[in-house]
Amino acid sequence: KEAKTLASQLKERNIIIFASKHLAGNAHIFANQLNETSKSLSSWFIIPEANHHLLEGLKHPSQPTVAIFLDSENYFDDIRKRHELTKDLFEKNGIDVLTKLAKGNTRFKEAMYILLFSSFVTLLLAHEYGEDPLRVPTVDYFKEQLEKE
Repeated sequence: KEAKTLASQLKERNIIIFASKHLAGNAHIFANQLNETSKSLSSWFIIPEANHHLLEGLKHPSQPTVAIFLDSENYFDDIRKRHELTKDLFEKNGIDVLTKLAKGNTRFKEAMYILLFSSFVTLLLAHEYGEDPLRVPTVDYFKEQLEKE
């Protein structure tokens, strides 16, 4: 149910995924799944690296955008503070912020939880759009064009 709710919140928006430390790979995977499975424009950034360049770009978003923060109780305090400050800056610039807290009592379990959750979200969002999550016609076209002489 939670994945379905999130999928409906993502529809018709550009999506930016944020994470840190052990969930960095999940942010990358989630964005890839959104692009390929849901056919939704998405990108991912790692905190603290994103705090050095991305923040100035928040001033003039050109499309409806939502930011998803993958949070963890295993993040160190300095990372938690950066997440909270980054969320605040997004909200001050009129960008919706959603937070997904990873569940599990170890970093590995948190990463697996987010992997499974993001997979459900992207599948459900594909269905919201009426897309076949298994087909990648644009990528197929691109590959066909590359093979031409």
